[in-house]
Amino acid sequence: MDIGRGTLALVGPGEFLPAMRTVETELLRRSGGQRVAILPMASAPDGPQVAKPWAEMGAAHFAALGAVMALDAEAPPHVKGVRRADWRGRPK
Repeated sequence: MDIGRGTLALVGPGEFLPAMRTVETELLRRSGGQRVAILPMASAPDGPQVAKPWAEMGAAHFAALGAVMALDAEAPPHVKGVRRADWRGRPK
């Protein structure tokens, strides 16, 4: 199976803060693209009232860097796809 290539960064705490701007700008440069997917895994166990603001903060942060969101994780087609998955990584 060819899943392609990309840049994966596991960042936190402190992601989306001004101190990370240089690191995240470099990650965008290395990735060769401008599409970003934010998965607020650490805040997920606390529920959507915590995870959603983090995802929104990330979208605003990356928009300021010239990036665009690659997907909206809450959009019905994506939710349906995740629900159909045989395996889903999730925090404990």
